[in-house]
Amino acid sequence: MPHVNCAKKPPAMKQTSFAILLLLSLGLTQCKKNNAIETTVHTVVLQPGPEAETIYVQEIIPVNTERTSNKEAGAKEEGLLIAARWNSIIHPEQQSWRSLLRFSALSQIPAQAKVKTARLYLSGVSSSDLFPDGNSSFDGSRRSANTSVLQRLTSAWNKNEVNWFNMPQATNEGEVMIPPSDRQWNYNVTLDVTDMVREMVSQPEKNYGFVLRLQNDDPFTAVLFASSSSKDESARPRLVVEAEY
Repeated sequence: MPHVNCAKKPPAMKQTSFAILLLLSLGLTQCKKNNAIETTVHTVVLQPGPEAETIYVQEIIPVNTERTSNKEAGAKEEGLLIAARWNSIIHPEQQSWRSLLRFSALSQIPAQAKVKTARLYLSGVSSSDLFPDGNSSFDGSRRSANTSVLQRLTSAWNKNEVNWFNMPQATNEGEVMIPPSDRQWNYNVTLDVTDMVREMVSQPEKNYGFVLRLQNDDPFTAVLFASSSSKDESARPRLVVEAEY
């Protein structure tokens, strides 16, 4: 009778078991892939009109009297988004402007969405009765650079009640610097606001919007853009978000 060496069988069984486990593992992996939730990259374009939450707050510091605050009616009539510091030629007073802007329709993007990019398009204006000199920085100008900053707001505000003294708080986290204008009129910019919009989408209850302000409040400094109340609908602030969900 031939001698049978049983000691060689266990390795064969181990190999067979390993092959079965490998097949099971591949099968489970394929099942996970087949059951995965498919996502799509959506492009959301927001360009609200006069109903948008856009406001411009102004501080007036007259000589020898109390500081006051005003929501500049002229700016609204002209449809301006302003960041400025100006000294009146006629009256010896200093005036400052900042602008608030909120895209409330961001709430249509699910909070769990992955925001891939967000771009804010601001269009310059071709003229202004309120600021007849236009942007303070351009070739040949002797005034200070009008570098400005777009920041994310971190507290609530009401466009019917906000003023210079109760302006909402802002954070410099994720802020975007806007370079000095290179022309007196029609200064258009495209801003990468991805980091700020991610926060607004992931926490919709804390979407308080943006504030536009000067980096340095130097006298006779201004940068002008069209606001959501601009008569030129194509010039109104436009936010384009690419989000995966």
